[in-house]
Amino acid sequence: MDFETAKVALEKYIFGTPSVGREKFVYFFGGEPFLNFSLIKEIVNYIQKRKKDYSFEIRLVICSNFTLISKKTLDWILKNNIFLSISIGGIESVHNQHRIFKEKTTKNAFEITTNNIKNLQNLGYKREQIGVGLVIRNKNISDFFYYFKFIVEQIELNHINIEFIIEKEAWRQQDFIIFKKEYKFILKYLLNSIKTGNFIFLNNLNWTIIEKLNKNLGKFSSPVSYLTEIHPSGDVLFSGFFTHLSDEQRKNVIIENIKTGNNFKNFENIGNKKFIDEYFSDMQKLKDFNSGEFYPFLKSYISNFDDKIAEFILEKSKKYLNFKKYIDTIFHIYF
Repeated sequence: MDFETAKVALEKYIFGTPSVGREKFVYFFGGEPFLNFSLIKEIVNYIQKRKKDYSFEIRLVICSNFTLISKKTLDWILKNNIFLSISIGGIESVHNQHRIFKEKTTKNAFEITTNNIKNLQNLGYKREQIGVGLVIRNKNISDFFYYFKFIVEQIELNHINIEFIIEKEAWRQQDFIIFKKEYKFILKYLLNSIKTGNFIFLNNLNWTIIEKLNKNLGKFSSPVSYLTEIHPSGDVLFSGFFTHLSDEQRKNVIIENIKTGNNFKNFENIGNKKFIDEYFSDMQKLKDFNSGEFYPFLKSYISNFDDKIAEFILEKSKKYLNFKKYIDTIFHIYF
């Protein structure tokens, strides 16, 4: 991406739209954002100057494998109050299989990443400012819960987002069955963390809880506020899961292109519930490039579980202090 594309996107989607809470979020993802650190710094400087004219805060989040980090970079992260989402593929041996350096080297990617996390923590970085993107492939799905516990107990981080990787080998029905079992273990583990007060946060569950809270308050949670993605091409869409679709299929999920000015979905109606319902209805009809139905998979295997657990947590929060604290913490994270 170039700076001008980023600038247009910020003016339209951050500074040009009303705030639904006290904060707006700007995520940097790739690829590896720190490969273009100079552009990241230029964009952050622009945001820091522009946000002085607005009452809402802007939370800056960089999604990274956290290997290209120097002492200068750590200092910059601290100075600019950057939040991090660090991708980890499981235990050391599994993580290193998919983190290969360009040059032949004995470097250990897992060791570099975890050491950089420790260095950041030693500099006073708060635990809640570091999230983990737990990378899941169908090849390692049977160890999903083990990896989850490893991140919480060994790396000592408690904000986790599940990141699915779709490779050439399509997910099979047996993979879905294993995932279902592993995800149930994770949710039980999470519920126990609430009871003990050692909270663990799962990003997709957080949003389900937020949506239910807003619904109870008579509010509509538009994904414009948290799912809008701007691609280097200028394409604007609501989900990165469709990056690999054919050009013909992509037309169904692109809202507009901020470089060309092509408006595919009528930007003025984006915050409207009818528009959102139609948009996601279109997405459910699409096939993944593996010829599998990946979006319906997410909806049936994650959303259904999250929906039930969110209802359970909200109900318990009416009677039990720890559950109420958990809900309050989630609400504070996003609003």
